[in-house]
Amino acid sequence: MTRTRARGPRGFTLLELLVSIGLVALLVAAMAAFLNDALRIRARIGDSIERGVSADAAIDEIERALQTCVVDDGALGVGVRGSATQLDILHAGIAAWRLGSEDPERAFAPLERLTVSFDEGGRRLLLARGNGPLSPLPGEIGRVRFRYHDGTRWSNSFDSGNAERLPLAVEVSIWFRVAEDRTAAAAPEVAAADAGDAETDTGADTATADDALAEEDDERGPAPDRRRVIAIPDALVGGAP
Repeated sequence: MTRTRARGPRGFTLLELLVSIGLVALLVAAMAAFLNDALRIRARIGDSIERGVSADAAIDEIERALQTCVVDDGALGVGVRGSATQLDILHAGIAAWRLGSEDPERAFAPLERLTVSFDEGGRRLLLARGNGPLSPLPGEIGRVRFRYHDGTRWSNSFDSGNAERLPLAVEVSIWFRVAEDRTAAAAPEVAAADAGDAETDTGADTATADDALAEEDDERGPAPDRRRVIAIPDALVGGAP
């Protein structure tokens, strides 16, 4: 009669243990990558919402100010002065839309100033009311462009004090992102324009070059994410264009 030896529970071999550890590591890496992608998408959506809200708020503020802007004021200065990246508006506080707001007293406030500027280094929209400092709006912005129509053509700058009248319209364009190839392509043209300005003795050629860049700017690069052309009701006050 033969006696059989009872076998105990079989343990894991070294190979099986290594395979198990490898599978667990792969699962953890996959979960970490999924979580990282989800957080990145969430951050991107949040940035997109912030950019959109800030851009819309800035454009709305500019439109409201232009509805009651003035040519100039003896004490407060020029009414509408702007470049391609900054717009300064002196406007009357009297506005019908404020009568139904939470602060109706401001409907009959005196003249006040609105300044909207673009910080290229920080890629932020800056806004200031009255004598307050420029404050950044949330959300990163790629590019901002202001243009001014004098009744004949668009230009990248305007001064109602020198023109003795208001522009007929102001265009506000905002890009959330700017392609790198557009910046590289525009660099030679900007350098050529700067060189031409340096050789010019009068302001006429400079204005012509500025208007040419303004008219051709839409043909370079992607369309803006936000764009609004704002007509100024009192543009003919102070003389016809």
